Amino acid sequence: MNEKTLRVLEYRKIKAMLIEYASSKLAKDMVEKLQPSIEFGEVEQALKETSEASGLIIQQGRVGIGPIFDLLPHFKNMRNRFLFDPFATFRSGGYTAYK
Repeated sequence: MNEKTLRVLEYRKIKAMLIEYASSKLAKDMVEKLQPSIEFGEVEQALKETSEASGLIIQQGRVGIGPIFDLLPHFKNMRNRFLFDPFATFRSGGYTAYK
């Protein structure tokens, strides 16, 4: 989509509003990466997902999924032959590395 269309649709403002509802850094990063689509199949699938989520919220109220932890840095450390204690990760919000 061209820049003028995004500006007219106030796409950046909509994304900023959506980020306010994101409950984790991972969710915020996903919102940042969102791009509009003109592909019919992609749009149709996204609308189905949105309708399903809206229906769940209407039926059950706000859906809480609890805290979400970004484990990607820990997996990167594992590639570098570091080990970590997963329980320490959740207790402290950090990780304990052993070489």
